[in-house]
Parts: sequence; structure tokens; C-alpha cells
Amino acid sequence: MKTATTTDDLRTEVYSQIEAHLWQERERIYAEIHAYPPPIPACDAQFNYLIEKRALVTQELSQVRAICTLPDSPERNAAALRQLVKTSEILSKSVKVHLLEALAQ
Repeated sequence: MKTATTTDDLRTEVYSQIEAHLWQERERIYAEIHAYPPPIPACDAQFNYLIEKRALVTQELSQVRAICTLPDSPERNAAALRQLVKTSEILSKSVKVHLLEALAQ
């Protein structure tokens, strides 16, 4: 049987992993945008794609922070983290599998 401390520790660890992966992807996207040659406005699909990804990663970082700062039950927060991981457009499939396995413990 899990204790409250164990559940909280697991949630904090998974939260940290999700946040680290999202920050790493954010930094990669920002670096790619910074190094990108000047685009032709509204004509450069790859640049526009990077701008969309930048907005998505920022949104997902905000969501994970909001979930983990809720004064709610650990089970509900863990369920919200699972849902975020499953629906993330930023996290890779292998990262999702790893995080969902950790949340299942």
C-alpha cells in the first residue's frame, strides 16, 4: 500500500521529469528558431511550424505547473498528469511510456 509521502514523492518526481522534458524541448525549439534564416512572412511552413511548437510547449509547461500546484488530492493530480502525458503534443512516445509507467507505480 502506498503512503501519502510515497505518492507525493512519486508525483513530484514525475512532475520534475515532465517539466525537464518540456524545458529541454522548449530550449531546442528556441535554438532552432534563433538559428533559422530570415523567413518570408506567412510563406515559410517550417518556421511557422516552429512558432506553433513554441506556443504548444509553453502551454504544456503551464498545464503541468497548474496541475502540481492544485491543493487537490494526490490521486486526482496523478490522474491529471497522466492525461497531460497522454495528450501531449510535445513529449515523445518513449518519454510518454516512461512517464506513464512511473505514474502507474
